[in-house]
Amino acid sequence: MEKGSLSARNLVFVDTPAFKAYYDRKDRHHKAARDFVARVVEREIEFRLLVTSDYVLDETATLVKRAVGAKEASRFLRAVQDSKMIRVVHVGKECFEKAKQLFEKHSTKSGASPTVQASP
Repeated sequence: MEKGSLSARNLVFVDTPAFKAYYDRKDRHHKAARDFVARVVEREIEFRLLVTSDYVLDETATLVKRAVGAKEASRFLRAVQDSKMIRVVHVGKECFEKAKQLFEKHSTKSGASPTVQASP
């Protein structure tokens, strides 16, 4: 990785199911999502940054709106936007192409999302 880029050891990628579970009380993982956030706030879980993508935000907002309404979906988007703990990776064409190359080159290795690694 380039100097200044994120290391897989320093970040936690947050995907759609985790965000949705946090906002949807009927989701079977709601309690676990709430517990995770509480542990993050209490600094019981060590990381440098939570990372997600604009694709995840779009998908999550749509699912939260369907599950619990537009008000909660808007609240979700504002919370992410205002958060100092969450970095949003915007997946444009350049980032996607670089991520695809990383994935193809390292397809047998585990680790951070290629999109996260490809982000500036």
